[in-house]
Amino acid sequence: FSKGQRDRMQYYLTHYRSSIMSSTKCQVVSLPQNSIAENLNIYPVPARDMLNIDFGAELDVSLNIEVYNALGQLVLSESFDANASNFQLNTAGLKNGIYYLHLVSDKFNINRTIEILR
Repeated sequence: FSKGQRDRMQYYLTHYRSSIMSSTKCQVVSLPQNSIAENLNIYPVPARDMLNIDFGAELDVSLNIEVYNALGQLVLSESFDANASNFQLNTAGLKNGIYYLHLVSDKFNINRTIEILR
């Protein structure tokens, strides 16, 4: 912001929306130190025919794994209903390139970029 924009915003917050400055509705949210995303290990990098997804600890949730190409098109989808810490995704049908890995359960939603190179 420019100095003028900053001053204008501060004026409006002070005179018209002062309740925002003292509101407790928006608080900083911190993730647990041992969160699922921090323990996630995806290998090999780059991948060939198989991609390992290791959560470091056993998950007790259903997991959907989706892979999107650079155009945002879903190119691979797998579901797992097992108590496991490591999942293997067959990537043999994917061409060389950069893809977006989307890991979804009722407890988390994680996105990562992966590369396929043969």
